[in-house]
Amino acid sequence: MDTDTTSAPARRLRNACLVSSLLVTALGLAWWFGDTLWYFDRDGDRGDSSLLSLLPQRLDAALFACFGLAGSFASFSARPRLVLAVAVPQAVAFAGLGGDIGVLMILGYVIALTFPVALVGSLVWGASRSRAAAAGLTVLVLVAGSALAASGRVDLHSLQELGEGLASAVRTNVLPHLVVAGFVAHGLLWAALGVRAARERRGACVSCGRDDLTGSDPRWRVPVTLLAVACALPYGLLRLTWLTGAPWGMTDAELDAEPGIRVMGLLLGLAGIAGAVLTLGLLQRWGRVFPTWIPFVGGRKVPILFPTLTAGTVGAVMAVAGRSMLQSFLLDLDAGGSPNPTYLIVIPLPVWGPALMLAAWGYYLKHRGPCPQCSPDEPVSADLTACAAAADLVSERAPAEGSWR
Repeated sequence: MDTDTTSAPARRLRNACLVSSLLVTALGLAWWFGDTLWYFDRDGDRGDSSLLSLLPQRLDAALFACFGLAGSFASFSARPRLVLAVAVPQAVAFAGLGGDIGVLMILGYVIALTFPVALVGSLVWGASRSRAAAAGLTVLVLVAGSALAASGRVDLHSLQELGEGLASAVRTNVLPHLVVAGFVAHGLLWAALGVRAARERRGACVSCGRDDLTGSDPRWRVPVTLLAVACALPYGLLRLTWLTGAPWGMTDAELDAEPGIRVMGLLLGLAGIAGAVLTLGLLQRWGRVFPTWIPFVGGRKVPILFPTLTAGTVGAVMAVAGRSMLQSFLLDLDAGGSPNPTYLIVIPLPVWGPALMLAAWGYYLKHRGPCPQCSPDEPVSADLTACAAAADLVSERAPAEGSWR
């Protein structure tokens, strides 16, 4: 019987951690000998939001090189205790502390620019196949068109300026944000390897982490998910005020001077509202079966790991950004400034991120079903996707669930 250290999923994860650790080592050496990919000067753009800016460059470089070398060594080890001892500091240092709000910015902009196109395209595709899609498309066109026409604040000039602003942002900010995103990805990879090592060390199933064949529905699943939904709404709704003469967060004159910012703000606000709706799907039936109007996958069962990993990863990014926001707020306060606490209330990332991660975990616990590796009647497999396949099989045989169960 294969052990976790020799299974294909474990090998892929260890190889990913090895490559990531080697890149971290190389980056540390680059910082030691020069300024290659160094964006963390105390007086720079990330001076208030990144913990790396609080330390000398040489010290950051030495820490990165040490972390990278330790990770490169541990990725070859078959001893769960050693892997766990290296994985925990890597996850905390890179995912928890090394990242900053730039990771959320790049993710938010990608979602804001792609989600409206994907939504409209899906509704158009499904309009002839689903009454719900046809009704949704009609409502979307009428409401959005009426709002834009009534405001008179979004036109071709606004869209042109938006394109120019995005092009400028790509040239100046994308590479630094991607470097920080790499830190978070490195930490999350080591967090995943650490979880497997912890399970192996205590003799649990390395695939699902339990020793029984039943699912569970934790009591906190529904309230935590609703909390994550509530956290997403204020930002999205207040961004819609940018269509009015009393915009939140900026003056009307500032937005009229840079209309591209108005369009981007509206897109980000709509992304926040969409995030609330998708989070609610973790509690609804359509969070288990794709709506029929979605192209290619409509009517099929949702793979359990798709919403689990998507919501969990976005939640982790939000939690990292929340730590960065708090750092900026406290440093500004310590310097005698007057930071606006409203942003921590309207965009409650320190609460929103952990709540979304817990909501994803609760969804997984509820719907994972029996694990083939734990079941004597199923072939042994350490691949976590086997848990999802088993959950789908159980769901097909079980009676339909209630909306909130």
